Formats: sequence, C-alpha cells, structure tokens
Amino acid sequence: MSIELFVGRRAARILLFSGAAVSIAWTVYFSLVTIFMPYQIEFREGTALVLTRILLNGENPFVFENQPLAMTNYGVGYNLAVLPFAALFGNTLSLHRAVTFAFVLLSAFVCAAAVYREQKEVSSALACAAFVAVSLAAHGGIGAFPSAMGTYLFLAAILLPALRSFDRPGLAASAALSLLAFYTKPYFVLAFGVVTAYLFLFVSKKKAVFYGGGFLLAILPSLFAARAAFPLYFINTVAGNISNAYRSFGHLARQLNQLFLYFYPSLLLAVFALTDDLRSVAQSSAPGKTEKWFNASDWKRPFLPRPMNYIFFSFVCSLLAFLLILGSHMGTYMNYAYQLLTPLFFCWLFQRLNLEHKFRTAMILLALFNLFAWESKELNPLMLRQNDSREWAELYDYVRSSRNILNAPLVASEIVELGLIPVDAGQSLVYYNVQPYPDFYLIGPPYSDWELDGFRYTRLLDRSVERKDFDLVMTVKEKATFFHVKRLPQYYSVVAELKVDMPQTSQTWTVLLWKPIAE
Repeated sequence: MSIELFVGRRAARILLFSGAAVSIAWTVYFSLVTIFMPYQIEFREGTALVLTRILLNGENPFVFENQPLAMTNYGVGYNLAVLPFAALFGNTLSLHRAVTFAFVLLSAFVCAAAVYREQKEVSSALACAAFVAVSLAAHGGIGAFPSAMGTYLFLAAILLPALRSFDRPGLAASAALSLLAFYTKPYFVLAFGVVTAYLFLFVSKKKAVFYGGGFLLAILPSLFAARAAFPLYFINTVAGNISNAYRSFGHLARQLNQLFLYFYPSLLLAVFALTDDLRSVAQSSAPGKTEKWFNASDWKRPFLPRPMNYIFFSFVCSLLAFLLILGSHMGTYMNYAYQLLTPLFFCWLFQRLNLEHKFRTAMILLALFNLFAWESKELNPLMLRQNDSREWAELYDYVRSSRNILNAPLVASEIVELGLIPVDAGQSLVYYNVQPYPDFYLIGPPYSDWELDGFRYTRLLDRSVERKDFDLVMTVKEKATFFHVKRLPQYYSVVAELKVDMPQTSQTWTVLLWKPIAE
C-alpha cells in the first residue's frame, strides 16, 4: 500500500468523521434549546402532559370520567416511560422533551451500531447517526410526543435480530420490542411484519413461523389485558385513528417530491451502491448453474434461495407501507417518512458506502453536502426564535393571571404545569369525530355510550360559559371547537387577539382571548 493511498484514505475518513460530528453537535444544541423552550412547539403537544398527570394521580385516562380530555390517538407506552421521571422531577414540558431526545439518541446509536458491525468504520457509523438524529429531530420531533420512542422500538426490533445473526434471543427481543412499539404508536408494529417476512423469504421458514407465532401468542392476550385495564384504549388508538384519517394522493406526491429534493445527492450514492451490489451478484453466479426460483418444501430453509440485504429489504417494506397506507394520510407531513424511511435508508447506505472506492472523496463530499443542506432547512436556527416571542410571552401572562380557563390546546402544557386542570388537552375535538364502530367487546363500550359522554361534556361547557364560570376563554380562529362558540359573545367579549408562531412545525395560530362581560 502506498503512502499516498494511505493518507488519502485517512483524510477521507477524517473528513467524514468531522462533518458528521459538526452536524451532531448542532442537532444536540438545537434539541437542548428546544427542550427548555417554555412554549409548545406544536398545537397538541400538551396532550402528553395531561395523560401523564392523570396517571400520576392514580387515575385511568381511558375511562369516560377522563374523556374527552384524555383523548389520544397515540398509545400509552410513552406516558408510562415518562411516568417514573415525572414522579421524581415533575410533570413538565421539558421533562417530556428530554425523554423524547433520549430516544432520538438511542435511535441514532442503534443505527450507528448496525453500520459499524458491517463496515468497522467509525466515520461511516457517525455519519449514519447524524442523518438519523436530524431526521427524528425535524418537524418538531423533540416535542412531547411518542414518535421518537416508537421509532427507536421499531428500529431496534428490526436491527437487533441482524446484530445477533437471527438467533433465538435476538428474535425473542425483537418480538418484545415490536409489542412495545404497538402500544407506543400502533403503526410501528410494522417491525414485526418486516422481520417475519425476511425470516420466511431469506432465512428459515421454521424461524419465521416460530417468531410470528410467538408474537401472536403474546399480543392476543395483551389485547384483552389492555381492554380490561383501559376500557376506551382501542377506541382512542384504533377507531379514533381510522375515523380521523383523511387521505390524499396529492399529499403523498408532495412528500415524495420533497424527499427527492432533499435527498437527491444520497439517492445518487444509492445508485452507485446498488450498481456495485448487482455487479457482485452477477460475478458470484456460476455460469451454467441453475437454481430453483423458490423452496416451498424444506422447513428449515428459506423460501427464496438467493439472499437479499436485510436493511435494504426493511427499507423497501417501509417504503411500501408509506406509499400504500401512511403517506397519503393528511394528518401529518413528512413525519412518517422521517420515522420509517430515512433511518433505514441511511443505515443501509452507510453499510454499503465503500470508503476504499477511488471516488471516495467525492462520495463523502456529496454525502456531507446533503447532510448540511438538509439540516439547514429542517433545524434552521431561526426556528429557535420562538423563545423570544413577545406574543407568546403575552399569551402566557394571560394564562398565569387566570384561575379557571377554557383553554385552547396550545397552552395545555402551561396549565398543567401551573397545577390547573385544562379543558382541552389537544385531541378533544378528535373525540367528536370518531365514527360509529362495531359493537364488539375488544373495541370498547357501545358507540352510543361514547356519543352520550361527548354530548354531556359539551353541555357542561356550554352551561359553564352561560354562568361565566371561566375567567378566561381562549379560541383559535383557524380551529373548530367542540363547544358552541357562537354563544360566547352573549357572555364574553374579546380583550386581545394574538398571533403566535410554532416555526418548528410550520404552524401559525390566531388566538382570541375572551373575558366575562360585566353585569
């Protein structure tokens, strides 16, 4: 090996390592500033604090007594993970975000570990971690939401079996992680499907059956246990999600276009990696040798004789789920892509990126250009200016000077931290959008009971407005309410109108503040 070649390789690794380290440093700084930001960075971020408060009080959020206030389309896993820390340090917005950030770091670490196992290159592993961290921190990802935890469980459930060469302990841990993922955010159970499919197709039909059977034996009794412990859990997380899912293929197309604009440099690198893989497959095929297309008989062998890269297979499965199911959902923009697609894509890419290639410097520069260009858009320092917003400060002054508030969701976290009880945690309106569901025990109580509870809550609020029980009422111009807002002018008058920004999630809201009309 020549000295020039050695120096060139070393310089390329140092360049990649340094660029990734700088990116991670900015992501950490951006996240820490966000963690301690006193204002919500997303309209419904306060929901998590409300559920955690109910659990801290020893109550059940999934019973009619705490609905629709505790309504959530998410699972309970994140709140249970936060619970012991909230009991020790207080149920605050910063605490919830800190737990979220911990799962961002864990997700980056598990992907980096998968890359290092394959490449034995610290620089490649760190670059993968940088992309994953940006992906999960973007779009308000450091907020008090279960997405980062669910993504970690999803990634760990997929990557752990490969790290352990699909042995029994690795598969058992994967099944357990998939189960936890389901109770964190239901769609992350996709990990179970990915592992099962790969085992059956490329590892062993026997292992696939035992892995899938073991998971089903675990999840079926857990469904009945969850229904018994939390009577309204599956109405919240399953029926509620289905009822509030509005799909648009135009929405999907916009996200695909955005993904291409953000990642075309990395897609070019992926083409090079795939070309190398195809060339290796062609060279390894013995001329004249014929193989069966599939093997349906041998129990211990895979269904397909030719192997396929496990991480790439996982990415393709996630991409299909995004294209066919999740990507067209109007409730979120880019979030599913950043949770399911980009971590696996970059995990595969940096596993396959060959730093011995003669064009390695160009490849590294292309990857770093993509990383910094993307990060500058998604973690723009201007987004942190919400900390210094005069409008937010004025809005919180109104909240802190009131004792009984008919609140808008964007201040729910502050109300909880003040020790008050919010009226709307963020997803209360979602409660009223739940459509009739089958009268089946596992789903929950009859729909008529659900509908009646919502009616009673609305009526309670209407009467409280009529009695002027609230010393402050907040409405948001851009959002509907579940109480009869047209009655407000009879009993309250607008004293202020504030426009507040949530730049990390590209949201702007016009808040009307109402005070009781003097007799």
